[in-house]
Amino acid sequence: MALTDCEKCWETPCVCGYEYKNNSRYSSPENMADYVIGILGYRSKEELQVILQILNEKVLEKINNQDEEFGIMKRK
Repeated sequence: MALTDCEKCWETPCVCGYEYKNNSRYSSPENMADYVIGILGYRSKEELQVILQILNEKVLEKINNQDEEFGIMKRK
């Protein structure tokens, strides 16, 4: 990640995820999962369960809605 504002959300560090999209450190799904697990590792088991439930709901919502920016196509 660069030390400059993200070109999409204009935050430093990026809060929208765009800067992580092509970052070689997080290029593989496994590396990105390890990064997320590192962040979530400081939460309680109860918080983690709630976060994972919310994450699943948001991912399904994103998949079910067309979002060309991320290359996700709406399911029929």
